[in-house]
This record gives sequence, structure tokens and C-alpha cells, in this order.
Amino acid sequence: MKRKLIIGVAVFSVSALVIYLMLDILTEVPVEVAVMTALAGGFLLEWSYFQMKGSASADKQNR
Repeated sequence: MKRKLIIGVAVFSVSALVIYLMLDILTEVPVEVAVMTALAGGFLLEWSYFQMKGSASADKQNR
């Protein structure tokens, strides 16, 4: 459980940072918009990571 939490925080942090930096460098959006978009994108990437991870382990168990 602790390992899963650490992986989740790492995936969220890195993805949110990358999204924020891309928005900050490539566009002229306000900082508030960039931060909220980065947080939402980080959450969605973390959620999809664990969805893929869960479906892969379910496929393994069904074999």
C-alpha cells in the first residue's frame, strides 16, 4: 500500500509539473489557469496509470 502511494504521488507530481511547464513556456495563459490545468491533468494521468496497471494484473490472473 505504501509503495502504491509513493508511485501515485510521483506520477502525479511529475505529470503536473510537465503540464505546467509546457503551458507556461508554450502559451500565454495566466498562472492560475496553468496550475489548475496541470493539477487536473496530473490527476487524470495518475488515475489512468492505475487503471492500466489494474487491468494488466487482472489479465495476468485470468490466464
